[in-house]
Amino acid sequence: MRGEVILMEGLLELIEAATRYLDSRPAAAAFPWTEFAALFIALVAVISPVITTIYKGQKDRERQNANVKIEWIREVRKLVAELIDACLRVIHYRTQEAKREATNKIELLILHFDYDGEDLYKDVDLLGKTSNDGKNDKIVDFLRGVGENVWEFCDAEKYDEALADNIVYNVPALRNIMRIYLKIEWEKAKKGE
Repeated sequence: MRGEVILMEGLLELIEAATRYLDSRPAAAAFPWTEFAALFIALVAVISPVITTIYKGQKDRERQNANVKIEWIREVRKLVAELIDACLRVIHYRTQEAKREATNKIELLILHFDYDGEDLYKDVDLLGKTSNDGKNDKIVDFLRGVGENVWEFCDAEKYDEALADNIVYNVPALRNIMRIYLKIEWEKAKKGE
């Protein structure tokens, strides 16, 4: 950014010097084509690095944003895989340790989504493949539902087939929701959005 300021200051000084020179010439004098051409070439020589620097800075910011988003996608993908594994352990072992692990993964995933509650009542298709607008609140709500199912199942007096089925249903649903969501985010990251 500092380099851009220095280049712009140099460009302004060059323009002021050219203006002073042209103002100092007598009005009857012939138009100085060679001097004008030299001035034009000097302006282009000064402006080109400024434009290149600005363009390069913009591309660097886009690349950095894309890298951050790609890292976020990898983290979320890993957490989803760990949550699915934890949910399956809850069904197979039905222990407090499995419940704690699943709950921990759910809470970590919720932290990765910007939840404000505003989009919760919007009609949003979690399996929609065109946009992720409004999906964050729905995903957080879905994750909370998974957590409730895990807690009910583990805290039940005896093995409850219906509660187990809820968790079993949640696993492929979660996988599909996140697969679509992360694919859309991946495409946005590739475009630098």
